[in-house]
Amino acid sequence: MTRLLLPSLAVALAGLVSACAPINVMGRSVPDSEYIALYDRGIAREKRGLKPDDAHDEHGRPPSWDEYWCGIGGTGPVPPTMQSRRLKRYIITHRRALGLPELSGARD
Repeated sequence: MTRLLLPSLAVALAGLVSACAPINVMGRSVPDSEYIALYDRGIAREKRGLKPDDAHDEHGRPPSWDEYWCGIGGTGPVPPTMQSRRLKRYIITHRRALGLPELSGARD
């Protein structure tokens, strides 16, 4: 009986501990700097007139930049977090600074 109880208790404890840790969509906590590097590359591509990189709709077509930016960076319909609000502001302010068009979901 003890042989079954201890492993079960260990698994339950591990589950409780992992539930308390901050979890990101990618399964780890991602610093703003990683997102900012991704956003800077996207903003630079948009400024050069290129299409979004590695993003496609269900028909294999690249989305418009408005659809792309409104789909990432805290501009979607999910409840925002502090980090997503910061990153959304980053996208909006840096796009504005380069004179790029306003986003349809850009309400700061």
